[in-house]
Amino acid sequence: MAKKHSIWKYTIFAILVVIGLVLSFATFPVAGTDYVYNGFLNAIPLGVDLSGGVSVVYQAKQSPFSDSTDLNSSVQSTVSQVESLLYDNGALNSYVTNQGGDKIRVEVANDSVSNQFFDLIGQPTYVYIASSDSFDANNVDAFKGEYISSASIDSVYASYDQENQTYGVVIEFDKSGAQKLQQMSQDASEKSEDNYLYVYIGGDDAIQLSCTEAITDGQTFISGGSIADSSSAQEYSIKILSGTYDASLSLVQTSVITATAGTNTLMYILIALGVALAIVLAFFIYIGMPGLIGHKIPLFTAGVITLMLDEGAYVGAIVKGGFDAVDRGQWEAARSLGLPYSKALVKVIMPQGIKIMV
Repeated sequence: MAKKHSIWKYTIFAILVVIGLVLSFATFPVAGTDYVYNGFLNAIPLGVDLSGGVSVVYQAKQSPFSDSTDLNSSVQSTVSQVESLLYDNGALNSYVTNQGGDKIRVEVANDSVSNQFFDLIGQPTYVYIASSDSFDANNVDAFKGEYISSASIDSVYASYDQENQTYGVVIEFDKSGAQKLQQMSQDASEKSEDNYLYVYIGGDDAIQLSCTEAITDGQTFISGGSIADSSSAQEYSIKILSGTYDASLSLVQTSVITATAGTNTLMYILIALGVALAIVLAFFIYIGMPGLIGHKIPLFTAGVITLMLDEGAYVGAIVKGGFDAVDRGQWEAARSLGLPYSKALVKVIMPQGIKIMV
């Protein structure tokens, strides 16, 4: 009877071990859904050294909208701007450095972003919103009316207008740009005819922006022209954002980075660490704990406690990493709206963190 009881204990223990290994390493579709489970190990960003990647070099020159006349300071500022763009697009393991004063090198792990993404960064596109269709982007100084340029743009992102069922880009302006947009749109709405502002994106034809009232929220949705679908909207958002950088970038070199360690290295390291930690915990719980509590702990109980502590440590690190990956601005925005820490965590940070984890 005792032998049979022990067999059941070891069987349950083995099942728990197998479940832990499957959850850690396996990738499989969940039946009845479109969701694909990705093991904890696969969710860990490998970085360039382990997975290889892509290296690109941009030639930098002074942007016509930069507040600085020093190219080196403009390049340094652009390095930070490119880092933010890569992070926002999911390239968490990327390295952006100033190279030789007038060049910027970007190294990104495989599958973080597409090669087209790098091409778009090297195609800075300037935006002007003018009060009339007589505006000439090639001869801005000759224009006598009001206009807003890329210098006043704060952020750009692709979006979809549910009401009109059109894709486009949302351009958010800084304080001075928002004030100017409000005044220009107010003036246009008060005209007896031609109630438009005219948007010039790169060398494209002007896009009419209808103004029935003043635009007071400091942003505008632009569609039409070459922006026809989700893909083109995303492309234009990147090119327009690149046109706001302090240094204009042009792609001059692309090369492949070979993995120096290999994608299996992390798995071997984690297995070694997990086995070592499990052995230490098992030794402490099964042999050391009885001396502290005064009686022997059953082998099965010691095994379960060991697995709980071992797996808990890894899962805890994954959860922390997922929450830490959520942009700090989300915390600040939630707290600025008056949400207490607990509600900000549950309603704002946790949904985004869980998506990153899985």
